[in-house]
Amino acid sequence: MQGRQTLPNAQRKTYSLMAKELDEQQAAEVASIRERIKDLIERAFAKGKPAYFLAQLGNELSDQDRKTLEHLTGTKVARFVMDNFDYEVGRTGQHENILYLVAPHGNGAIRPELAPRYNGRFWAAFKIPLDAGEQRFINLETFEFGPDATAIAAQDAQVREISPDFLPRGGEVPTSEEILKRIAGWLEAQKLDQAAFLIQRRKRHRGQDDLLSALINALDKDQLKRVSLPLDVIQTLGTTKRD
Repeated sequence: MQGRQTLPNAQRKTYSLMAKELDEQQAAEVASIRERIKDLIERAFAKGKPAYFLAQLGNELSDQDRKTLEHLTGTKVARFVMDNFDYEVGRTGQHENILYLVAPHGNGAIRPELAPRYNGRFWAAFKIPLDAGEQRFINLETFEFGPDATAIAAQDAQVREISPDFLPRGGEVPTSEEILKRIAGWLEAQKLDQAAFLIQRRKRHRGQDDLLSALINALDKDQLKRVSLPLDVIQTLGTTKRD
């Protein structure tokens, strides 16, 4: 059936064959990471989720585990999971390139709802932690954000505050699910239409992402914890377009 696939047994031998080429310590590392992946999958399905997106699994696995796995096995997390677990794998999205695991005893014919894809700069406004005593405002037209509402105001553009209730604090690095929930809550509180903030709405600007969005999206969770930029630098990056 289109959108679903059952992996042949031959594909699932990849890890066992590769483990023979690793030394004992490396094989043990891969085995440990596999157990942590198994735990993430089981916890997701224990919450009653009908599906678990492989991209989400990759985000929830620690950066060190992901890098170690890719280094030792030569495969990405998604490929490793497909080769080494017996879950049914479904495909969705416009190009059938978004992969997800179907929950045991679930109905693989029912495709899970895709999470909304927000504009990169808008997403960054909810991803960057808020320092103590600081406020955050966002321009609803340009998605430029910062602590000074007047600095980001533009003609005929509304500026709204993102209250601390919808933002991470200090060294917190929120998951994608947490960011999505906070964005949804903020949009509801502000009585704003989600469609205005999605990538599809602004495809014509795809080649003009600002440097701040590019920087935030390029960093992994560990790197984000170590980054501390002065407000004037954030302001500059947020208003400078990529070539």
